Amino acid sequence: MANRKQRFGRAQMVFGILFILSIAVLLVLSLLPQDEKSVAGESASEFPGGGVVGVLSLLASITTLVGFVSTTVLEWREERREAAVAELERQRQELEIQKLRKELEEMRDKR
Repeated sequence: MANRKQRFGRAQMVFGILFILSIAVLLVLSLLPQDEKSVAGESASEFPGGGVVGVLSLLASITTLVGFVSTTVLEWREERREAAVAELERQRQELEIQKLRKELEEMRDKR
């Protein structure tokens, strides 16, 4: 279980860092002055930053955001599941203790 938490934590950190970097690239590209005409002689694209780099940065931002959100949700679900298992284990131990106390009282009563 601890290894899985580390894996989700690492994946979450990687997705978060990549998201921040891709958003930063997208912002830098959108702030750069754009030429009126692209290399092919057509008007610049409508995407921030224009061109292939801007589109790739936007796709990377979306992908890393989805990855970050999904690993966060998976981690929350894992924590809830572990909490439920821990509660069941605690209840089982309480029942076992009660059973042992009852057996001990029965042994004392027989003496």
